[in-house]
Amino acid sequence: MAIANLCFTDKEVLNFDENFKLYPPLRTEEDRLALIQGVKDGTIDAICSNHTPQNIENKELEFDYADYGALTLQLLYAWYIRYLSSDLKLSLFVNAITANANVCIQEDLPKIEVGAVANLTVFDSKATWVLDASSNKSLSKNSHQYNQTLKGKVVAVFNNNHTHLNK
Repeated sequence: MAIANLCFTDKEVLNFDENFKLYPPLRTEEDRLALIQGVKDGTIDAICSNHTPQNIENKELEFDYADYGALTLQLLYAWYIRYLSSDLKLSLFVNAITANANVCIQEDLPKIEVGAVANLTVFDSKATWVLDASSNKSLSKNSHQYNQTLKGKVVAVFNNNHTHLNK
């Protein structure tokens, strides 16, 4: 399940913001709530970022002509804090974007044990940040939240002997 479908509805499309032209398309509030319930009851196993950034030439067009997709990977945790934390327990959300996602794509689960290579993400639920040119890790900047203050920040990623710290 794409996180945008858990956070937003088709009402966002009424302004013809090409950053909300997504696939799968956004649906009604009733559908959004049903999807959240599906995550809660286990009908929906995994949540993905559906990170599909686009070049400016493919997005800054009339809505009908713009490509589907938006920058979402960096926003995953901030969107959880803002739009989903009152509906989904953090442990359920983290499990849906990590362990359950690995099972769905038949990948081995990383182990957290002495001597294992660290594959961890550290986040701060109270930290605020702005998605802008200095914080954006993507070559694209097509997001409806570009230049906006967000709450909930990934502060470090440890992945296969690489460390990435976000200030």
